[in-house]
Amino acid sequence: MPSTLISIANDKFKSLYEKGFFHLFFALGFGQALSFVQRILLGRWLSLEDYGRYALIIETIIFVSVLLTLAFPTAMARFGLKRNQLETYLSGTLRIFLFLSVVVIAGFYLLQLTVGLFKDQLVIQWLNVAVLLSVALAFVNYIIYYLTASKRSQERARVVFSQRFMLFIGVVT
Repeated sequence: MPSTLISIANDKFKSLYEKGFFHLFFALGFGQALSFVQRILLGRWLSLEDYGRYALIIETIIFVSVLLTLAFPTAMARFGLKRNQLETYLSGTLRIFLFLSVVVIAGFYLLQLTVGLFKDQLVIQWLNVAVLLSVALAFVNYIIYYLTASKRSQERARVVFSQRFMLFIGVVT
């Protein structure tokens, strides 16, 4: 009886490993740990004013990337799988993404030119970069959803790990 339980447990672990569960678990856990460490380090290294700038930039990146994704990656995965046309739906959502990217970036720069969102030149410079980085972040989110829908967890784990690590390096340096 104990050997059958061990055999069942081994089969479950092997199945989880083959599906990429542990890869994804490590990538997501490592990403959260990096984010946690990053905030602690920046809180110690930066002045209160600089940390406020950092927080504004990070929130801008996240906000704009959410505007660029909306619910399109989820819809792509759902309807693409339902109709067995995942690649077709991916190409359609990427075209919508490109259009949204142009509209959001143009809208941001137009708003900045007409209203003048901030007076701080450093914030303005970094916001210009942040808006462009948010396009890259949104694009990676489309790829992650595609890999999820196509049940390619190991590749998804690598993309998530790379994304989080590059963000950590980019912000800390």
